[in-house]
Amino acid sequence: MLFRCQRLLDQQGRSCRQLAKSLLLNRPFDHQQSEEALADLYASIENLRDRGKPEWRPLLYPLSALAENLATLENQLASAHNPGVSDERRDSSLYDRSPSSLLEAWKRVRLNFTLGSPTFRHAVRLSIALMTGYGIMQWIDPEQGFWILLTTLFVCRPNFATTRRFLSQRIMGTVLGLVVGWASISLFPHPLVQSMIAVAAGFPSSLTAKNTMLSLPLPSPCWCCAVSTRWAMALI
Repeated sequence: MLFRCQRLLDQQGRSCRQLAKSLLLNRPFDHQQSEEALADLYASIENLRDRGKPEWRPLLYPLSALAENLATLENQLASAHNPGVSDERRDSSLYDRSPSSLLEAWKRVRLNFTLGSPTFRHAVRLSIALMTGYGIMQWIDPEQGFWILLTTLFVCRPNFATTRRFLSQRIMGTVLGLVVGWASISLFPHPLVQSMIAVAAGFPSSLTAKNTMLSLPLPSPCWCCAVSTRWAMALI
């Protein structure tokens, strides 16, 4: 009996994992093995009941209660069978986050016109930071002042912890990129080799910047962008 219960729990755990994966990939899943394990458990209980031994009678009730609980869990798995596939008429509006009309889009925008909205606070903070950076760029008039705006755009994040982390990555990446660029100039003085290295160094910078703007999950984009861009600029 312990083996039957352990096997059923194991198969139901596997079915739960398959259900989660099926929900993620929107495809059907099969829990036939857990159904067979439940049937084997009921058959074992019936076998014990048919033997009719008096010393087993006090154990049949808790075993039956345990089997009923496991059957309830199996029924829950059966009700979730083929998620998103068996019923084509199900309501999928919760999966669609895009506004269905201009009026709904305006309502969503209007809901964020408050200081209580993190999106609105980040928009105001980023706008002020960019305007300040643009004013500094016009005031000191550096040769490559656009890096002030790019650094502001890459570093400024919706929360303080992430902004501080991106800022430290930007600083360390800039320093490391300058060191690597200086080493590349010293080790490879030929202009053609330096040009090839500059192109190779600029590619991850553009790719990382693009993914950062699109909010794709890349690790430490500010670090990679700073290193590659400063490396390429040092060679140029």
